Amino acid sequence: VGAVTRELSTEKANSEELQRNLDEASQSLLKRGDDFSESVRLLQGRLEASDRENRDTQERLKLANKTNAMLAQELEEATAVMARLPPNGAAQSDAMQQQEEESQKRIEQLEGHMRDRDALWEGRVRELE
Repeated sequence: VGAVTRELSTEKANSEELQRNLDEASQSLLKRGDDFSESVRLLQGRLEASDRENRDTQERLKLANKTNAMLAQELEEATAVMARLPPNGAAQSDAMQQQEEESQKRIEQLEGHMRDRDALWEGRVRELE
């Protein structure tokens, strides 16, 4: 009877230790699940922010394309005005000379703006890809 009692006592102690180990493992798994859920929540937030930024960038790109089209039209019009002016060797009034110089400056500015915008948006599009 004493040997059986000792064996039962040993088995009970082993069972209690196994139960403690199981409880600790369960708590550890629950903590990992909570950590995983938090990670998923944070990643979803980052994804949503990235989506918003992407939409904003696409809107800015559309606006830049419209602006580029407008600048191209202005450049075309300025070029047409320049074509109607007499050649540089002809006698021109001071006003016509000044108008030609201003038109040329405007054309150069518009070309510079278009190059800057194109480079900026091409770089941004490459970043998004």
